[in-house]
Amino acid sequence: MTKIAILDDYVGVALEYGDWKVLPDDAEITVYRHAIPPERLVDELSDYKIIVITQQRARFPGRSSKASPTSR
Repeated sequence: MTKIAILDDYVGVALEYGDWKVLPDDAEITVYRHAIPPERLVDELSDYKIIVITQQRARFPGRSSKASPTSR
């Protein structure tokens, strides 16, 4: 399964943009409408293979990318 997280979609329109149907059939998309506190980012997003950032509100400390090496 390809788990995809869409971050900071506070307006709730991310799924209306982009050609999401080209994703693999096993794609599972989770939309986060509220910002995730920086101290929870690693734990919250560790299971996702792809992380989509819709706003510039999410702050990813350097340790975030090192803690989740499978995310893109």
